[in-house]
Amino acid sequence: MFALAITIEIPTSMHIAGLREDFLEFSDDLNLDAIIEPLKTH
Repeated sequence: MFALAITIEIPTSMHIAGLREDFLEFSDDLNLDAIIEPLKTH
């Protein structure tokens, strides 16, 4: 088992809720535990 963290830039024109839904469906299809969350900056 392993953990992976990826940081990506998303255009402001992209619908975040749709992206999140598609990502979670993709993860479920591959039987992965995954989350998508905003980057926390200081």
